[in-house]
Amino acid sequence: EISGNEVMPAQPEPITSPTPGAPENVSAAKNYIVEIIDNEFRPSVVKVKKGDSVTWINKLAVLSWPASAMHPTHAVYPETGGCIASKFDACRGLKTGESWTFIFNQTGTWKYHDHLNAPIVKPGTIEVSE
Repeated sequence: EISGNEVMPAQPEPITSPTPGAPENVSAAKNYIVEIIDNEFRPSVVKVKKGDSVTWINKLAVLSWPASAMHPTHAVYPETGGCIASKFDACRGLKTGESWTFIFNQTGTWKYHDHLNAPIVKPGTIEVSE
């Protein structure tokens, strides 16, 4: 029982902690669309933030294989583990209307090409910032 002279201890503020392993103050990742059409990647330059993804959609009448520069090694993007060298590699030709998505975890300017149509389809660029 509390008399009129006693003070109740202050209620502690609730503590909120971030999800373990989650970066603080990060907005939701976004996805950007690149169409493979008329012998080019459209848009040819895409600016994204680290953790964003890009989806390539093949609008050509032939198979298209988006992959990191340089042709044919695909080794410029630094994350290894793809079918040839880099993870930035669809690893197969996309049929007309088919898509492939890649999440960019490395900052920098990353050129890419169409592995199956390198001399015909103009290369593209993904610029990844923090």
